[in-house]
Amino acid sequence: MPYRRTAALAAAVGALAPAVLLTVAGPARADGPTDPTTLPACTDVATAYGDYVQDSLRTTVTGVPRSVAAGDGWHEFSASVANIGGTSLPLVAVHGLAWRETDGGTELGPYARMEVETGGGGWQPLSEGSSGYAAPTVNLAAHSGASYHFRFRITSDAPADVTFGEVAVEGLFADTYRAPDSTYVADCSGDSIGDEGFRITPAGSTATPTASVTPTPTATATAAATATTGATPSATGAVPAASGGAPSTGPQLAATGAPDALPLLAGLGVAALAAGAGTVAAGRRRTR
Repeated sequence: MPYRRTAALAAAVGALAPAVLLTVAGPARADGPTDPTTLPACTDVATAYGDYVQDSLRTTVTGVPRSVAAGDGWHEFSASVANIGGTSLPLVAVHGLAWRETDGGTELGPYARMEVETGGGGWQPLSEGSSGYAAPTVNLAAHSGASYHFRFRITSDAPADVTFGEVAVEGLFADTYRAPDSTYVADCSGDSIGDEGFRITPAGSTATPTASVTPTPTATATAAATATTGATPSATGAVPAASGGAPSTGPQLAATGAPDALPLLAGLGVAALAAGAGTVAAGRRRTR
């Protein structure tokens, strides 16, 4: 939905300060950054599958509960966009979405609602109900980042076959694709997606508490002013440079060779029988 996405981003940008407005006017402006939502995806314009790999932006999502019950209210989570490249990103569009992958089954969208926290501490519904843009991040410096705060809920009338879902946050930026043989060059939109899944239980059931996840640190960003349709990204601590690729979003379990149960001590020491006798052997065996 290129038009609907562009309109949503334009509404977010439209509430920004005039100085920002002058730099976010569309793809053809020479005096400001290109709106990435007006460009084709770099993966679509690539001449060969897999030959476009971006190493400029990393998006992460943290704090999504493992399980929610239909109709049990709002569930908050955090997202961040981090510039892991060596140059500034003039404009990063941030799109939130609650959805689920189906093969002819019931879509999650009609039964999900998603909001983003505004700069004043309030909450703004996303323009499509279960999806839409937050305020963009402007002038995201190299090795810096910006944080966003979202929340979602599943309505109580969700059908019984809607048993799982996913929240995703996508960061988009204007990039340039160059074919491996340099015969084809195109302006396009690069992106990075952070997402986490969750289980949906019937209305009235008890949901699993929010998973304990350590947020990915982000860095100070020059962010857009508060927009009426989205959140003002908040600045945080420094982001180290990365070599690209999205980090794992799940907990990492250390692999060891230890058995599941502690060995049991079964042997007993034998008492000394006579003075001058030698050292008495003690028997011990282990069981698993």
